[in-house]
Amino acid sequence: MTKHRFFTMIIIALSIVIAKSTHADVVNIDANSSSYESPVTCFFEAGTYLVTPIGIDDGGVYNAWNNHYTSGAWLNRYGFYCDEFEIYIDDGMAYDTELEALANAQSSQFTITSDSNVNFYIFDLPGMYQDNIGGMSVEVTPVPEPISFLLFPFGALLFKFFHKGVS
Repeated sequence: MTKHRFFTMIIIALSIVIAKSTHADVVNIDANSSSYESPVTCFFEAGTYLVTPIGIDDGGVYNAWNNHYTSGAWLNRYGFYCDEFEIYIDDGMAYDTELEALANAQSSQFTITSDSNVNFYIFDLPGMYQDNIGGMSVEVTPVPEPISFLLFPFGALLFKFFHKGVS
């Protein structure tokens, strides 16, 4: 194997890893209809994901949600679950505006060990969703795996390349 071909293989492998790690999904959770019992369901491959609240300016449909149609009641709480975990995010505050709620929204992350559906929902009391407005938009981004797993095969190839013919 020539050095040129070897380095071409490295560049291709790193490009695949980088391309895979940059794809993000935006999940829009409607506060009027996305309950625990009726969530927004998205499929994800096994891995670790960062969940970041985003607003309309960043490509979401919502900034925050309000459960009373009044000022001072803008919320940023949301949850998500699958067979492997359940995560509920709530800073315990109500804000005067939806942009204040968004500015204080908390990020989270999850790890799934196998390909799975993940369910996203707004937490409100059962039967109380009809008076809600807005929702939460979150960007779900794969956390890049350390590229160290690539180093062993390439190290082995380098070792073979430089020690060719040595017994």
